[in-house]
Amino acid sequence: MFDRQSIHIALLLWGCIFSLIAALCMFMSRNFDKDKRRWMLWMQVCCATLMLSDAMAWLFRGAAGMTGYWMVRISNFCVFALSDILLLLFHRYVCCYLFENDRQKKKNWRVIIVYFVGGLALLLVILSQFTHLYYYFDVENYYHRNPAYFVSLILPMIGMLLDMSLLIEYRKNINRDIFISMISYIALPLLAAVIMLFYYGISLINLAISISMILMFVVAMVEQNRNLASKEKEAADLRISMMLSQIAPHFIYNTLTAIRRMCVKDP
Repeated sequence: MFDRQSIHIALLLWGCIFSLIAALCMFMSRNFDKDKRRWMLWMQVCCATLMLSDAMAWLFRGAAGMTGYWMVRISNFCVFALSDILLLLFHRYVCCYLFENDRQKKKNWRVIIVYFVGGLALLLVILSQFTHLYYYFDVENYYHRNPAYFVSLILPMIGMLLDMSLLIEYRKNINRDIFISMISYIALPLLAAVIMLFYYGISLINLAISISMILMFVVAMVEQNRNLASKEKEAADLRISMMLSQIAPHFIYNTLTAIRRMCVKDP
């Protein structure tokens, strides 16, 4: 019989599997924009690793022995670090949609600030492994939060809010479905983070990230199919236009030739 922890681990593993499938589909796709495809692929790989790490953290929670000792510490570090890396990857993915070139990105101060915030968050995660800034483990190998844990939530939230402001400002550069899917990556984890400030017992943030990643992948594939259909229609229209352009001169020439002959035969 499954308990809450088993169901929790199963959900995380299913999120990992879905992200791996999405990454494989994106890797095999050749009709997608190169930059968007690259960053979506890395986001899905990062999300899959994040889900797997979180599942391992819960699976080995409180486990005895050296294996449990190291697995809990490595997996928890990966959860914190990959969350910040995923924020940076998402930021790059957003910039691919909102800005046409690097010059436009460099002119916007919020683009640079998000990189700074993400880098600072990742640096603090690394430092916390030596200072126990965010969390610590007791003698029974159980994970516990430290008072500064909220900093690990605040920094990514700042980056997400800056990305949200960019999405709202440049709303006209993307279609409605893409906009909603990107907002979901911001809104769902933020809501989960607020809940986790008061309740801890399930990885709501990571599950929310997994759901939003699946949604972004589905929307991206729909957009790709829509673009392919549009290109096929343009190609068909071009072929018809070329046929008409080839037909028209022959038609005019044959008409003038017939008139000339009629003028000679029966003026």
